[in-house]
Amino acid sequence: MRCTHIIPALLLPFLAAACVSTSTFTPDAANLRMAQDAPTQFVTEDGGPPPEDSCRSPLIDPRDQTRLRLVRSGAVGATHQGDYEVPEGRYGVRTGELLRVDCSTGQALGIVAG
Repeated sequence: MRCTHIIPALLLPFLAAACVSTSTFTPDAANLRMAQDAPTQFVTEDGGPPPEDSCRSPLIDPRDQTRLRLVRSGAVGATHQGDYEVPEGRYGVRTGELLRVDCSTGQALGIVAG
């Protein structure tokens, strides 16, 4: 009995799944666009600065209490950066985009594709 046609048919679902787009953190700074009117520093809910070794959610704009929700994060060298969902139009973020924040300083780094 030959199984040469069965094996490719069994692999088809796995190959299709591999082609599905995923939202993963990529530290490529070349794709950053400048944010507009971001605060000097986003803070945690308790009003303190973000932790140095991870990204917290939500972050808050201390000027008007706008809340940022963490979508993805990753280590970039010794720091952590997070991509946050913000209300559309805030900081220049458009539909399908996220605001990248340096999680150790709370500073906005720019806008990235979501």
